[in-house]
Amino acid sequence: MAATETVQLFAPAKVNLTLRVLGRREDGYHDIETVMVPLTLGDLVEVSFGGRGVTLMTNSADIPSGDGNLAVRAAAEFMEAAGLRRGVRIGLGKAVPAGAGLGGGSSDAAAVLQGLNRLAGGPIGKRSLARLAASLGADVPFFLEGRPALARGIGEILTPLPPMPETWFVLVNPGFEVSTAWAYDRLRGPLTRGRPQPKVPPISRYWSNLSASLANDLEAVTLPRYPVLQRLKERLMGLGAVGALVSGSGPTVFGVFREVSRARYAYDSLRLAPNWRVFLARNLEPA
Repeated sequence: MAATETVQLFAPAKVNLTLRVLGRREDGYHDIETVMVPLTLGDLVEVSFGGRGVTLMTNSADIPSGDGNLAVRAAAEFMEAAGLRRGVRIGLGKAVPAGAGLGGGSSDAAAVLQGLNRLAGGPIGKRSLARLAASLGADVPFFLEGRPALARGIGEILTPLPPMPETWFVLVNPGFEVSTAWAYDRLRGPLTRGRPQPKVPPISRYWSNLSASLANDLEAVTLPRYPVLQRLKERLMGLGAVGALVSGSGPTVFGVFREVSRARYAYDSLRLAPNWRVFLARNLEPA
């Protein structure tokens, strides 16, 4: 084992700048094509060896502390894959809302995998760690890299993208959860019957004209069911965003801002609303 006894990691949230649902697979999942970007908003994860089994301490009452927590499962799966018979302690400082479409649970799990691998001296190679991450959830491999990526398949086939120019995001979570499984299950028509995979536009398009590139097929399900999400998009646009979109299956809505001054004005205008959680962040890897 490495000399370090405790590892602390930052587990960033993400937003989906595009999310195209290409068709339902035979296994019940959907093939997708999505551009994801990590943010400076994130959780703090601390891992160490000790105790018995996997124990989790967190500042959040909104997430499970046992096997229902993806970070706990990640630790158990890592220890089995590495052939280690030690207890694991996880400390989790949550800032990313649960069930928000921001990938908080997946990011926490990726951080646990990386932290334990570092603690143990690197017994699992990069490719094997990515396979282990994919077995936990489609978004988990993305967070191992922590950089903008185009994801295909169910989200596990990643193509790294060039750094994104510094961009600011105001994220508004309306205070309820939306089930990802529910959103995908309610897709109808050509989305669920399958369709030819479209060609990916030049990546420069995403960075140079975000307002024209933002798209999320799941909005066809979430916006009619939760009208407040459409109102949030309109509110963000009215406050100067160049574009606004639901992230993933939602319910978090984000506005994209080129200038931090405009983003701060929007943040200050929205953050006092009751029952909403509002965040100001930028992309984690500015050019």
